[in-house]
Amino acid sequence: MRWLNTPVSGGHGKVPVILRGDERRLSKKGNRFLRYYLVEAADKLRQYQPEYQAYYERKYRETKKHQHKRALVLTARKSIGLFVGLLHRNEPYRPQEA
Repeated sequence: MRWLNTPVSGGHGKVPVILRGDERRLSKKGNRFLRYYLVEAADKLRQYQPEYQAYYERKYRETKKHQHKRALVLTARKSIGLFVGLLHRNEPYRPQEA
């Protein structure tokens, strides 16, 4: 996965652990406060950005257990790419026009 090689992602606590086959679970290692705020930021992104809302809804439908939590954590993982890109390019966030 691409986001595993970024300096920011090393401490955010969302490192996939391979189980059997395609099953994966998220590790609890890392800074719990950073993990909390990443999930909070993802929740706001899904409320106000159509791209993240669509991603959240798709993941919500795909999941059978703990739908909201899992969809939110997956949305947070997707948002890390946005955050790292903004930090790397040193530019402010500008939402896309619909």
